[in-house]
Amino acid sequence: MDPYFRELYGSRWPTLKSALKEEVRHIALVNPFCRTSEHERRRQLGEATANVMGLQVHSRAEPKDGSGGTYPVPPSDQAGVKAWYWMDLASLLPPLALRIGETDAVLDVCAAPGGKSIVMAQRLFRRHRVGSGAEGQAAGGCLVCNEMSASRRKRLNGVVSDYLPADVRSRVRLTGCDGTKLREHGVYDKVLVDAPCSSERHILMQRGPTRDHRSSRSKASPPVIDRWSPKQCKSFAKTQYAILKSALQCLKPGGRLVYSTCSVAVVENDFVVEKVLEKFGDPEGKIAVRVAEDRGFPDPKDRETLEQLGCERTNHGYCMLPDRSKFGPIYWCVLERVKGGRAVGAEDGTKAAGATSATIN
Repeated sequence: MDPYFRELYGSRWPTLKSALKEEVRHIALVNPFCRTSEHERRRQLGEATANVMGLQVHSRAEPKDGSGGTYPVPPSDQAGVKAWYWMDLASLLPPLALRIGETDAVLDVCAAPGGKSIVMAQRLFRRHRVGSGAEGQAAGGCLVCNEMSASRRKRLNGVVSDYLPADVRSRVRLTGCDGTKLREHGVYDKVLVDAPCSSERHILMQRGPTRDHRSSRSKASPPVIDRWSPKQCKSFAKTQYAILKSALQCLKPGGRLVYSTCSVAVVENDFVVEKVLEKFGDPEGKIAVRVAEDRGFPDPKDRETLEQLGCERTNHGYCMLPDRSKFGPIYWCVLERVKGGRAVGAEDGTKAAGATSATIN
């Protein structure tokens, strides 16, 4: 692992590796659908709050305490809706980059465990928050949360049930499709592909050998870090590309897709995007895509927030790495579907400003 990432990150790698081995820092994402009191929330979480691009969080971004205790368990209101969700702050950014509108049809392709789905639901159904005056009314948009793994889908269902009230859940559908073979072409305004990846932070946080429970012998398997390889990254990249190609076809013309991973390997991030752009480069094809010029955040204030949080621009998107931000890692890139090589609404014969075009046939 070290030679591979030293070549990518140079003298930065030892510092980044050290940060990746530390406990993940979390924030509490406040659930606006929950009716528990603000006083009770502040009593358990403290007074330190922040607004991250429209999402309210408690910035108690600390690892689990040394005594082995856990983060405060969120209370539930009378309807059983929980008050907050613990997550890495970096995980807020890919769904926020979608710029979800209230009437959008939204697809989360690899949705488990469900944190990003909760973020998208908060944006999609924001008029239905407690005290908004719109509670119980029919929603305009819809959210489809897809997860192929049955066990992970069960966990996802639990998160959706715990964090969304009944009227909002009626606009959320769970599916179990293979992400590489999606069939709802041209249906969605916004799509999130938070793809499976090599997850180096998880690997580096595993300490010591693991037990092989498939064997009758009590024999230790090699440490997880010893099973990591560049070949594994390339294997993930192939799967990521297949999912991304499939998901792009689900977009309506003018729709947006955010591709994200928690890998620090460029081959799983910008290189996957480049493969899409290079392989399907005919702007006159049936479905053309481009990298969004605004990278998901057109507001200068939001871009300033990204900079303050320690986010870094890549060739096609952004990354957030824990040696500079204390959160992550996360990578994301925003892709837009265009038709006939021009943006929806652009003047005839004029290609939309922005990025490289690509086509999926």
